[in-house]
Amino acid sequence: VNGTLLGAVTWDARNRLLTAGNVTYTYDAENRRINSTKSAQTTTYTWSRGGLDRLLVTTNPDGSITRYIHGLGLIYEENTPTGGGAATATYYHFNWQGSTVALSNSTGTIIARMSYSPYGELTRESGTVTTPFLFNGQFGVMTEPNGLYCMMARFYSPIFRRFLSEDPAGFTGGINLFAYVSGDPVNLIDPFGLGPWPNQWDTDGDGLISEREKMFGIEGGNPAMHDMSMEFLDLAMLGKTAVDLARLLRESLTRAAAKGGAGAGDEMVTVFRGVHAEHPQLANAFRGRAAPVGGHSSPALHNAGDNASVFTSWTTDYSTAVNFATGSGPSGVVLRQTVPRSSLIRSPDDFLEFEVLRQGPINGATPIILSR
Repeated sequence: VNGTLLGAVTWDARNRLLTAGNVTYTYDAENRRINSTKSAQTTTYTWSRGGLDRLLVTTNPDGSITRYIHGLGLIYEENTPTGGGAATATYYHFNWQGSTVALSNSTGTIIARMSYSPYGELTRESGTVTTPFLFNGQFGVMTEPNGLYCMMARFYSPIFRRFLSEDPAGFTGGINLFAYVSGDPVNLIDPFGLGPWPNQWDTDGDGLISEREKMFGIEGGNPAMHDMSMEFLDLAMLGKTAVDLARLLRESLTRAAAKGGAGAGDEMVTVFRGVHAEHPQLANAFRGRAAPVGGHSSPALHNAGDNASVFTSWTTDYSTAVNFATGSGPSGVVLRQTVPRSSLIRSPDDFLEFEVLRQGPINGATPIILSR
């Protein structure tokens, strides 16, 4: 992809983008960007811990600081000017793809609007737009000064309509290693660069769980959850505030418990298990298997780190599994399997990893081989 649009494009030994379009990137040991520099102006990034990898703070070249507040996805940002002073809040409003379509201030006044082509090109912009979270921004996709989109695992060009590097999942994601959402950007999104997901909540019970669905804890097959997701979608499309969404969440969860509790155990849930390159179970993971060490049967002890148990750890969050699989370098594996909710054992999840436990040997999972 070297050429007039991006100039020289360079990569490091771990297949991480170093330079593109006069922008230079540096990374930490966990493959997160910690700096980007253009024309000797450097932006520094501070990330969350615990497997979530959410951007918390950017320190901008002029010395100003932007803090990002997350809840059910990205909610708003607070900007502190150079030298200190009172912070100002800017609120995000997203469309069905999780793309920012408007920004508002603390009084509720719309201060900027934007729209996009199906492949993510910014087609209209009004007002002052400084946020990097534009196309698929609710899920953490960042728009770069060189026009690329940083989709976690790799960079995407809305002009080329393809990724710049190979699919970390290899041919598991299809025969075209650089394709974006299998050529269907209207119905699919890929905010993590790891494979397409439906851009709507899975309320039809087809077993496909989108990133947004996992974010809201909504899974297919439960009529009460269908009602809840539709109301959430209505409010989100109207650009309601985080307070509105939080209120609706509390009310909807109460109704869901009253309407759909009895059948919840039969729902199908997609779970993931990240196995890094130095894990003793790596060989099993390549075969779609997971085997517990054996020992105690306490979920609390297992969650605290005593893995000599009858359980294996899984997560309902794909990005968390990827972090585990790539934490020690290349060639990790993510196992994916859709199972009845009743087969899962609740974890205390003290480390906010969306952890669930599974008892006994596991077979038949789909291995997704990562290379970074």
